[in-house]
Amino acid sequence: MLKDYRDTQGARAAAVANLRTDFIHYLIIDTGARTSGVVTGNLSWDKSTIAALERGAVTAISDARTYFDRLTAVGYTKLDEYFMAAVAHELVHLLVDKNSGAVPGVGFDLGEHVPDPDRNGVLGNAADRTELMYAGTTVQNRELATVRIFPIVQEALETKSGLGLIR
Repeated sequence: MLKDYRDTQGARAAAVANLRTDFIHYLIIDTGARTSGVVTGNLSWDKSTIAALERGAVTAISDARTYFDRLTAVGYTKLDEYFMAAVAHELVHLLVDKNSGAVPGVGFDLGEHVPDPDRNGVLGNAADRTELMYAGTTVQNRELATVRIFPIVQEALETKSGLGLIR
């Protein structure tokens, strides 16, 4: 499976010969992620400690559909919006680089998720659960009417833009 796909400064310096370094790689396939241990069918390899392996993401449509079907028991009803939000979530992983030096509970955690997006010290409150990069998949952060991008994530994206890595 393709794992060399994230456009970071490290990846640019250690460029992988078969991938361009001036755009983000996103692979959409039918199946295969679940057999690799990815329950949701959506993933990015952005948390690699090897710079050259920090580029790109994948969505396995059938695998993600299987995951979504299980979520209907807890209120998920909009498959198309789930897919849009899941892809947006993986793209944000590729655009921010917050896994190094992260302190769980403060800003981004080690998985590049945000446990307290509204920064009020209360983890997992109703507002937190609407953040696209919240540390869990919720109905609120996977439906377009309720999903939000909090300032903590906006600031991380702006930082990458300032480095010239987002145009």
